[in-house]
Amino acid sequence: MELKASKYNFIVNEGADTIAFNAKNCALVKVNADFLSILENPNSEITAEQKILRENMYNAGFLIDEAVDELKVLEFKYWKSKFETDALTITIMPTDACNFACFYCFENKQQIRMTPEIVTATIDFVKKNLFGVKNLRVCWFGGEPLLAADIVWEISEALIEIAAANSCEYSAFIVTNGYLLDDEIISNLKKYKIETLQITVDGDKSAHDKRRCLKSGGATFDKILANVKKIVDNNLKIALRVNVDKSNAETIEPLIKRLSAEFGTNKNNVEISFGQILPIARTDEWDTSLCLSTAEYTHWTEIFKQIMMAEGFQIKNKYPFYPAPKLNFCGADQIKSFIIRPNGNIDKCWDCERIPVGDVKRGVAHNVQAEQNLSVWMLHSPFDDDECRNCKVLPICMGGCPYFAIERKSKLCLKWRYDIENIIRQKYLRHTQGR
Repeated sequence: MELKASKYNFIVNEGADTIAFNAKNCALVKVNADFLSILENPNSEITAEQKILRENMYNAGFLIDEAVDELKVLEFKYWKSKFETDALTITIMPTDACNFACFYCFENKQQIRMTPEIVTATIDFVKKNLFGVKNLRVCWFGGEPLLAADIVWEISEALIEIAAANSCEYSAFIVTNGYLLDDEIISNLKKYKIETLQITVDGDKSAHDKRRCLKSGGATFDKILANVKKIVDNNLKIALRVNVDKSNAETIEPLIKRLSAEFGTNKNNVEISFGQILPIARTDEWDTSLCLSTAEYTHWTEIFKQIMMAEGFQIKNKYPFYPAPKLNFCGADQIKSFIIRPNGNIDKCWDCERIPVGDVKRGVAHNVQAEQNLSVWMLHSPFDDDECRNCKVLPICMGGCPYFAIERKSKLCLKWRYDIENIIRQKYLRHTQGR
């Protein structure tokens, strides 16, 4: 069998060490001269010991069969994953009302709340779409979903029963601002299997209270932090999101230090991620020049990572700290992923209401226009773009945000395009230092 080097290999030096990384499977290894020699001439005569190394390199994806076209294989896996039907992911917005007035919010809040008719239709829609599904994943979103907590509990109870009747694994997640959490709500989150919460804190107290205040103008930082502590104490999972732009980047360091002090030995029960604020939707209502470019976002997240490490936080193998193989970019890229809005409309993307693909009463692609809209999302492919096809980080980016490509006619690449070699070095150093 003739071999060749994978086109998705990266070779990076860190001091006297040489590191190899493969973007298809995110394998990372320290290598020697034999490895490099075999990589350059994989079919040359070698010793018995080197043959073992070559076999390991092949098994790890650094070497592949000469006849294999990696791009075609990657594209096949992309389309296969895009049309997989064994998991159903439903984002449900019981209301688009919110008690906060965040300046960068992309939503048109019309204070719509699901009617009893839409609640029933939502439950029926999920039930009808469970055929062949092994995993039902539910995300609660808004507005602020806890402003309609009664609807969250009602639909959750029904979906848990439906999943059980269909021998389907059930999991749920909620995106909330965290302000309304109390003991009763926390108890119900556990009762209705909503085990992970994403809550946003946008910098230190001063910065956060300016950016994420109540509609009345009231501060929210202290109450949110107290509620996050309650969540941690109740053994629920917290994904703490920090949205970053030019106006608050300098305030993230004191936030990380505050979180370190507040959570002490429990700090690794709080997963911190950093969101890049993007110029989406009503861009005439705020100064979008505050947005960081992806290169700037990359610069700041590297600084934040170093601060987190110094404070003893565990660095997760997740964006933006370390890549993972990516078959599709997001739910908009998958046939069995839908957003259900409070009026019953079904969309593919949180950020985009302009291209609905159906409604809960009539289903997905219920008429020619909805079918056309679904095709817009489902036929979008990074493999139609020459730059993506020739990019070495394609397996860990998959072309970037479909919304930007479809609505803005532009690419929004993931940060790996700008810093993958530095990420490789940092991951290697964390591993060698036991961090």
